[in-house]
Amino acid sequence: LKGNGVANEGIVSTKLGLKGIPTIAEELDLIRNLLLLEYTGGKLHIPTISTSKSVELIREAKAKGLKVSCSVSVHHVTLNDSLLEHFDSRYKVAPPLQTEENRVALIKGILDDTIDIITSDHNP
Repeated sequence: LKGNGVANEGIVSTKLGLKGIPTIAEELDLIRNLLLLEYTGGKLHIPTISTSKSVELIREAKAKGLKVSCSVSVHHVTLNDSLLEHFDSRYKVAPPLQTEENRVALIKGILDDTIDIITSDHNP
């Protein structure tokens, strides 16, 4: 689903004519991994979630007693995809910056301990 996408699929990517990456791309991977975790009974860390649905899925998994942790990058907590409107390549990150609604959901996930770690998400 990510294909050649370069930004979050939405209003901003459409206005700019950029190929978007749908949020479901992240969420499908997460659902698959959580199902495998439930089946195996192991432990799992999910790095760099970025959507409200991902926060919800992690919250539900923890409520079921699954041994799962997750992280979010500092830029996904502090920035949103509106910054792409100026074609500034500093804001092209993976996963892509999301909408303001997703950013707020990440903050709520930090505050209620759904999200365990805030990272720099540095990938040289």
